Amino acid sequence: MRKIAVFDSDPEYIQALIEQGPGKGCEFAVWDQTEDPLAFLRGLRPHSVLTEFRVGGADGTDLCQKIKADPALSETPVIFTSAQSDLNSRLKAAQAGGNSFSAKPILVDPLFEYLELVSGPPPDIPIRVLAVEDDPDHAFLVQRVLKDDGYLTRICANPGQILADLGEFNPDLLLRDVHLPGYNGFDLAQVVRQDRRYWMLPIIFMTAMEFDRGHLKALEAGGDD
Repeated sequence: MRKIAVFDSDPEYIQALIEQGPGKGCEFAVWDQTEDPLAFLRGLRPHSVLTEFRVGGADGTDLCQKIKADPALSETPVIFTSAQSDLNSRLKAAQAGGNSFSAKPILVDPLFEYLELVSGPPPDIPIRVLAVEDDPDHAFLVQRVLKDDGYLTRICANPGQILADLGEFNPDLLLRDVHLPGYNGFDLAQVVRQDRRYWMLPIIFMTAMEFDRGHLKALEAGGDD
């Protein structure tokens, strides 16, 4: 799990982070407003820090400057999160050494994507692969090969359930056959891309089609390979 330190007093925002964190590979530790902030961070050794401009008795810009000056913490990304999103507030965050700024109300999904970008993938969480495959033998083979390589795999045997499976499983990669009963794999890829949550989801097609023609169609439909 990525350990993320939170300096904030917004209960709804904090609750959203804590509830959604495990599914995104993040564990959030909220400063209790009594412990010395730097002592809290040195004990936690977080992958990233989320901070308001002011929470409890702590000043976010002052905290950020201290983090960047501390040899044990200086490489830790600091993300300011605040309803104060005017130019002066953003300048204060930048001048303090902040790595990023997110205006409240926070869009949680983009925030998690940024945390993954700056913190790297959690080492103890396997990559999640959703494979759309109606043939039981092929599905068994795909699942076995991926499992042996350390991937967490879910098989979607009914292409009509793909959107439900995407929402429940939240995969890191979508693996799909081109030829599916009652559906065209290329069309389904375009349907997936219509949802902004899956704009960046890698899609890989499995096909026995002639390479150049099949590869071009896959790319046109929103596939990555």
